[in-house]
Amino acid sequence: IGMEALSEKCRSCEFVLSCGAGYYPHRFDKV
Repeated sequence: IGMEALSEKCRSCEFVLSCGAGYYPHRFDKV
């Protein structure tokens, strides 16, 4: 598990490293 487990939208977000993938709109995005 790592960056590969994140959605494309999450990985492309500029805050991904500081966020830790906890940004709710990205984490629960159904796309």
